[in-house]
Amino acid sequence: MEGDSVTLHTYVTEVQKYLMVQWTFGSTRIAEVNRLMQTRSMYDERFRDRLKLDDQTGSLTITNIRTTDSGLYQLTIVSRETSYMSFNLIVYERSSSSNCVTSSNNSTVNQTEDENITELYKPSSGTSLGI
Repeated sequence: MEGDSVTLHTYVTEVQKYLMVQWTFGSTRIAEVNRLMQTRSMYDERFRDRLKLDDQTGSLTITNIRTTDSGLYQLTIVSRETSYMSFNLIVYERSSSSNCVTSSNNSTVNQTEDENITELYKPSSGTSLGI
């Protein structure tokens, strides 16, 4: 809901050995920690003073969220290998009676049968959150 805080969790217990953690919103880079360059940067004025990046896990917290913060967030973790995660965030207006949280796991494949039709559905990579 608008005004709340949300944390996009990496579910990584320790990414201390990473070289770089980078978050993007759509195609815009919004936060990054680069250990090679020893820099920590926040980008994009619309998130000014509202982003917190956990150096240990790479999780991103957005405070005082707005409906305009709804969209696709992508995480890239560069270490020995490069890992990617995606999160689809939906922020509802405070007056809305809807308050749901849904998520889909990257490795989950749901199979549904409807009479003679078998449909294989694979969720898009990432997690969808309705806040």
